[in-house]
Amino acid sequence: MNRRPLARLSTEFVLRRVNRVRMSVFGGDLILALVFAAVTQANVGHIDEDDALSLRWSGLDAPPPDDLRRPVSGYTVALTLGLPRETIRRKINALVEMGLLRAVEAGYLVPADTHGDPVMVRETLQDSAAARAYFTLMARAGAVTPQDAATAAERPHLPRMISRAANAYCLAVLEELRRLFDGEMMVGLIFCAIANANARRPGGEADEALGPERPASPITALALAETVGLPRETARRHIKKLEQLGFCEGGRRGLIVPEPVLSRPAVHTTFERAEASTRRFLHQLAMAGVMSPGAEARA
Repeated sequence: MNRRPLARLSTEFVLRRVNRVRMSVFGGDLILALVFAAVTQANVGHIDEDDALSLRWSGLDAPPPDDLRRPVSGYTVALTLGLPRETIRRKINALVEMGLLRAVEAGYLVPADTHGDPVMVRETLQDSAAARAYFTLMARAGAVTPQDAATAAERPHLPRMISRAANAYCLAVLEELRRLFDGEMMVGLIFCAIANANARRPGGEADEALGPERPASPITALALAETVGLPRETARRHIKKLEQLGFCEGGRRGLIVPEPVLSRPAVHTTFERAEASTRRFLHQLAMAGVMSPGAEARA
């Protein structure tokens, strides 16, 4: 199976989720959104390792209670995201002031009340709708096993399980991009955004069938900064690093990732590792009834 089209579909899912959440909840602030995602994962990621707990706290009206959430330190969040500790400290303080995080003795929690807020409930439903569309595309691409396809339609719809899985998957993919660029997640995110923009048709639709025989669609530095939610100068600094590393090229029409870059062994290895996370995610979506009639009714 050709990994590249599947990688494009998967990174498109990640980019769209990150963009949706940062715009709808965090006023466009990318780092706030990533810090919130990392704290949430640290707090509740263990729940889906226990089938009974996962099932109990998977309904829309059942956010896991605070006593099940595991606090996380700012230092651990900085390590997870590969960002400076001072940046993480500022963003955590902002999230506490917004009432989205709570400081406790062992670190920080996203309290159950936050996940029960109508805005967050809406985001949970948005996760289900986006995951359903993604699962459908991956099934058409041959990435979903027959057993998972059947399970996804038969199981009851469990929106919070889907949302937790989507959050964990996005962080897992971003971690692979961080590893590709020696711990610099933002550089990896920029690389991913350029490559995905290059693979879009003129109308903006992601083209999972795009191959080397078709010319790439360049993206300007300004459009890229707006796409990922970074200040223009910050985006330019990361673009410059990618250019120095030979991972992208700039021209009059914008930025492209040259075809040979996608065939580099390091990029191929990143695709392989991300593919393992993708298989787990698709299975989790199936177990959470992502294609059940209940999911469609709520979408």
